[in-house]
Amino acid sequence: AKQNHKFVVVDCGCINTAEQQADFTAHNIPILLCPSSPWEIDALTNYLDGNVLSSAVLYAFYPISEKPFKEYRRNLQQGNCRSYRLFFEPEIFSYSANSKTFNDMLKPIFEQQKKIKKG
Repeated sequence: AKQNHKFVVVDCGCINTAEQQADFTAHNIPILLCPSSPWEIDALTNYLDGNVLSSAVLYAFYPISEKPFKEYRRNLQQGNCRSYRLFFEPEIFSYSANSKTFNDMLKPIFEQQKKIKKG
């Protein structure tokens, strides 16, 4: 049950329908993983063109070098979207270069938990 865990991660798969999009954006922190190959960037562009709630989504790019990420980030910021760069990490659940990024992405949940504890 959801209340027994600090986080519940739901993999929504590919978002191809309005129903899937509504389900995806209904979660507390919707994170869209964005592989950086050209055809996947085209799919992301198509998603953004038809998505009025896109600023509510966090965009996590992987694997991606710094130069193209800066360009994508600049473009997303024009639409008030937040984007993050994830690094390749074979041990994803250990402390890694991505730990600070994950903390930044989940900050609203951490703040909410602090408020609950203070009561």
